[in-house]
Amino acid sequence: MSPQAQTVPVPRRWPLVNRLQARSPALPLTKDARLINCYAELDPEDNEYWIYKRLGLSATPIYAPGAGNGQGIYTFGGSGGSTIIFVKNNYVYQNGTIVGSMGASPGGPPLAFFETVNSVPQTVVIQGPTSAWILTPSIPSFAQITDVNFPSDFVPGWATLDGTLYVMDVLGGIWGTLNTNNAAVWSGANVIYASSKADQGVFLTTQLSYVVAMKQWTTQIFYDAGNPPPGSPLSPVPESQIPFGCLHAYTVQKLDDILFWMTSNQTISPQIIQMENLSAKIVSTPAVERILDNVLTDTGSVQGVYSWSLKHGGHRFYGVTFTANNITLVYDIDQQLWYLWTDPNGNFWPIVGMAYQLPSYTIGTGPQPGLHLAQHLSNGNIYQLDGDYEFPNDAGVMFPVDIYTPNYNAGTIRRKMLNMMYFHTDMVSGSTLQSRYTDDDFQTWTNFRTTDLSLPKPFLDSEGTFHNRRAYHFRHQSNTVFRIKSGELQLDIGSL
Repeated sequence: MSPQAQTVPVPRRWPLVNRLQARSPALPLTKDARLINCYAELDPEDNEYWIYKRLGLSATPIYAPGAGNGQGIYTFGGSGGSTIIFVKNNYVYQNGTIVGSMGASPGGPPLAFFETVNSVPQTVVIQGPTSAWILTPSIPSFAQITDVNFPSDFVPGWATLDGTLYVMDVLGGIWGTLNTNNAAVWSGANVIYASSKADQGVFLTTQLSYVVAMKQWTTQIFYDAGNPPPGSPLSPVPESQIPFGCLHAYTVQKLDDILFWMTSNQTISPQIIQMENLSAKIVSTPAVERILDNVLTDTGSVQGVYSWSLKHGGHRFYGVTFTANNITLVYDIDQQLWYLWTDPNGNFWPIVGMAYQLPSYTIGTGPQPGLHLAQHLSNGNIYQLDGDYEFPNDAGVMFPVDIYTPNYNAGTIRRKMLNMMYFHTDMVSGSTLQSRYTDDDFQTWTNFRTTDLSLPKPFLDSEGTFHNRRAYHFRHQSNTVFRIKSGELQLDIGSL
């Protein structure tokens, strides 16, 4: 009988924060590392990550008028403080009160797109499914743009530059208003074409002091060159064409004047792009792009795609949902990590838009804090959105935080005996952590074991021996706050 190698105690940490992995584009994901309904934050003290539960929704909505799907939400900042404008079932609401209808939606309820015009008084233009409208919040009044020079085949998105409002048609024509700060009157001559390539227009927006025209295969940049009327004041920025188009208009979001969208061209498959200061870079990882390859074939129309952006608690998020594939991908801009967020039942997170209601002061009631708001897809209601210290669930329903680790072998194929795992987590009454593992590459799992996180030193013991690799699944599903940094191990290394 040959002698065994000496067993040496090696304290280690089980890796919890890892980049989203997907060896296959098949959905739902069943293998590899992923963080679900949470996000990570680097601790500068030890250069390790905390994992936080994602934000939750208030138990009761802020606004819940009528029935129907959510179609977009917007913050208008007038002289009397911020006003929340949203569209639900093709009706336009101002602070929860209906102000008008945009008519029926062919092919399903599309998203609405908003822009503020610095008229006197200020107005908000809103794109509906086949028409565009002007809302004057101070009155309020709601009227359709009926000028014959307004293009009937407009694509989503507005652009405002130096007082002129622009929209783009499907052929890439960028049409502008006749006069500054007047969305009702349009010019038949104020037009310039994004025609560097013969691809169709998809979305129009701005970045810095430039107009950004996104088409199927390319993106072209324009600036106000001061060209005399009656033509367009715009001219293309020389050598500024970006070789990435926009695959779905509903994936476009702007956050801190940074643009995000789902892109492709005639030679590449879908990716997520970030454009800052007119400089574009790909932020989707190979794993994310494998998933995007799958959603491209399964999602047949833009009605099945939604996106949102959110800035909260030192984090900036871009989220994109593919309803046909039942998945919401979330990019943490500053941590440069991707997560999956779901509803309490494990389906896509049904949020179609975010807004922020500014802090205010009212005589008699005093100062009011700012509110993060989210619009629900299926019921169109507006909920307050905040951290788990305010809302540890979604509208009163618990959702799970799921942490799937990658396969881990402690750097050796020798036998490993896991005697103890201590969790570095917050001590919270009523909070629990469930743990299970797989030793056969995510094919079968052990039963969950539960750890009480109200203890000063929560742990698992007697986790057995594994010879090659093991992956863990940790689940938190309690109506409490939750964050975790690591699983400290008492791991003994044995023979081969």
